[in-house]
Amino acid sequence: MAYSPDIEKIRTDLENEMERLVRESDVNSRETKILLEKLFGKLSEYNSEKIQRLHEEAENQIFSREYNTKFRRIYTALADNKILDMIGNFFPVADPSLKFDIDRGEVKQKDFIGVFFSCSYDEFIKYTDSGTYDRYYDISVDGRDTKCSFRVNYSFTAAEKFLAMAAEQYGFDFPLIYSPFSRRFAELIIHDDDIDKSKIKSIDYKSLSEVIEADTLTHTLVWNVKITERTVPPLKDNADLPQDSLVSCERIIPSKEYVFKSIYKCQENEYIIFDGIDADNTAVTRRKGKNEIYVVYDAQQKINPVRKLLISEPDETELSKFGMSFVNYFSPCIFNKIRVNTCADILYVTGCFNNNPFGVSVSEDITVLRDNIPENTISAYNQPHRYYKYLPFGNYTQNKHRGIPESRGVCCVLKFSGYSIFAEDYARYVLEYLNEKYPEFYWVGEWSRK
Repeated sequence: MAYSPDIEKIRTDLENEMERLVRESDVNSRETKILLEKLFGKLSEYNSEKIQRLHEEAENQIFSREYNTKFRRIYTALADNKILDMIGNFFPVADPSLKFDIDRGEVKQKDFIGVFFSCSYDEFIKYTDSGTYDRYYDISVDGRDTKCSFRVNYSFTAAEKFLAMAAEQYGFDFPLIYSPFSRRFAELIIHDDDIDKSKIKSIDYKSLSEVIEADTLTHTLVWNVKITERTVPPLKDNADLPQDSLVSCERIIPSKEYVFKSIYKCQENEYIIFDGIDADNTAVTRRKGKNEIYVVYDAQQKINPVRKLLISEPDETELSKFGMSFVNYFSPCIFNKIRVNTCADILYVTGCFNNNPFGVSVSEDITVLRDNIPENTISAYNQPHRYYKYLPFGNYTQNKHRGIPESRGVCCVLKFSGYSIFAEDYARYVLEYLNEKYPEFYWVGEWSRK
């Protein structure tokens, strides 16, 4: 099977088999049997580690061949504000205190306190939907008791649109980001006009302390992405296109008839986002060994570089500074499967999300149904929180919404298992990607505690 092997199961099975052989052998000495069991145990550990290394090496080779790009791993984490200067490869995802003033047409900064929840997503929606549930909560602000409520804030998920736009323009189709805290973030509304938010030093959330991980007074949501607003002039227009020296994994040139070509300076871990691009009539590709990208488009288009994304590679020292971090985990083997037609194909693509660092597994027990979606499946995110959607930006007016559709002819039910607070978030991350890349099925999930 092409998906990731269960290394722990291989090791356990091998140890059990060796113990059985020792027990059933003709060796009479108990000391000798104990020695053999220890010897075979060490041999089993060695073989398991060897298999793991071979598997990782094979994955890396596939990755470097298929998708040799810095874009592939996006990390998010809650960072203590005290260490922001110590994590050079991480940057704030967004500034939720910024608010657009429609009347004046400008961005203003307001007094803002945001809260990151650590409960399930469904519970988060109940805590933050005070209008429906009429829920107000007791808190203590710098020792003063008062009431509060919460309003969902989408600043962080809105920032993800730039990843989606870059992925579209550069031709990437792997899972872009896995960020549970972006989807559990709310603004704190304090129901006391005498409290000045700008002067608050600490908040005691009392009974809510069990479901609140942190607030923006002490923590910031960061990722290894730096986004800058920048207009970058081309190095050259109407340039020759060296077809034999282009990076194959990025956008393939659509047709020779598109003769308008521009070259832009761009580091290998940078991605320029262009306004005015029509993905059907434009191509962006990178030149091997050169800090340059080529943009090919037709005479009807006017493109304008408006953003630059820099994707850093964090080291283990930086990652160790976080209590927890999240990464868009997947096996590179998924690149080898363009379409899904059989049960074997389904096992192949779902297996590419196993062996993740989050303790969530996708079972091989799958169910395919026609015109009959089961009840009690894993709930989807609310639309603004879903992955794989575009928000309008500038002249980028395609406005594609790639969220999970409401129905399809054939439904594929996957069974997930795991015990983390964010286990269902990982299930949603998998399901939404499968619905995006393999639309031949409507992918839904069920939860298994077995």
